[in-house]
Amino acid sequence: MHDLGYYRIFAAITKNKEPMKRLLALVLAVMPLCAIAQNYNEDGGKYEVYCDVKYFVNALSKTTINIVINDNKYTIIDKEGKEIKTKEITTILNSLSKRGWKLISSFGTTGGSNLLPYERHYTMVKIVANDKEIEEGIKLDK
Repeated sequence: MHDLGYYRIFAAITKNKEPMKRLLALVLAVMPLCAIAQNYNEDGGKYEVYCDVKYFVNALSKTTINIVINDNKYTIIDKEGKEIKTKEITTILNSLSKRGWKLISSFGTTGGSNLLPYERHYTMVKIVANDKEIEEGIKLDK
């Protein structure tokens, strides 16, 4: 993340005794930090939350789907609060999409020559205003 270019500019300008050039060097050195700080939400604005949907098929063709956010496992639920039981990844992805999640990437791995076990990860993002919005339509596994 650190760019030595900024350090070199700052070092070159501050060798000069002129205060305006020192001020300019300080502003140039601090600007990248301001851009990085915009990713944090402390003023009540909206921010992005990411989840990993893990789809796993073992050697016996048993399917497991996990929704993971911040190292916590979640289950997708319907409007009545009941768990949606399915082995189809498209059902889970479509359900999350209806709850405001957007698919941003996916990747998979396979086992040996018979292609099992098989694991696929779907990374999704949701823009929220507070942490309560993260759990809309999903519940924490116990």
